[in-house]
Amino acid sequence: LRLVTNRQNSQNRKSKENTSGVLGVGYSLRDNSYLAQWYDLDTKFKQKSFSINKFGKELALQLATEHRNSMIEFLNSNGQDYTERHLNNETV
Repeated sequence: LRLVTNRQNSQNRKSKENTSGVLGVGYSLRDNSYLAQWYDLDTKFKQKSFSINKFGKELALQLATEHRNSMIEFLNSNGQDYTERHLNNETV
């Protein structure tokens, strides 16, 4: 086990409502898109959508996953404490 803050421990929870199988990426039925989701440096919830109608299902999921990973890397380089578990190299 490793020592972590409550905040870090909370970040490690995958929602039971996760519909994409990828940590930090969800599916929007209303928009028919995948949503990359994260908290910014001010701890405000952010998301960016990738349309399945525009990109197709597989590419939209890939783009959302890549965007989520790039945001986590950016946040970590600016002092956030996301762990390697938050980078999606495969589905969880």
